[in-house]
Amino acid sequence: MLKNRLRHLNIAIVYGALLIGCSSVRNAEVGPSSSKTIDLGSGTVELPNDFIHFRGQGIDSMVGDFTRSDGRFRIGYDIGWMAGVGTSQKFENVVSSNSMTVGKLTAIIVVDRWGETRHAVVSFPDTSANFFATIGDDSQLEVLKQLVATYKLKPDSKTK
Repeated sequence: MLKNRLRHLNIAIVYGALLIGCSSVRNAEVGPSSSKTIDLGSGTVELPNDFIHFRGQGIDSMVGDFTRSDGRFRIGYDIGWMAGVGTSQKFENVVSSNSMTVGKLTAIIVVDRWGETRHAVVSFPDTSANFFATIGDDSQLEVLKQLVATYKLKPDSKTK
């Protein structure tokens, strides 16, 4: 009888621990061995396996971020018609500004310096998709560009 009670108690403890552990994950999505396709409403991106996706709560657009599992680099996004074009804002200290073609879309990339910190904004003006990050070094800018290069508009989505 006591053995049965202990077994049931152990099962209850393990089940409770699983429930607590699972509830603290916050909508996190970790990519498999190489990458995972992340749905961003009007489009998708391929998220590298060493990043975790956290979807935020936007009022009129889809917001969230991709954070490297070590916590040292974060790429935010704001996507939707009300998100606007992030690269159309006024920048005070532009370090670089260029564009790249992603499929049939054009992405505009602006790197700006705020004090000692560089910030990058990448916008797809025709789709109101924006990605942004604080850039510690050029390798982080390359990671941002590589992620943005995987952005694909869904077939049923429209451009401006």
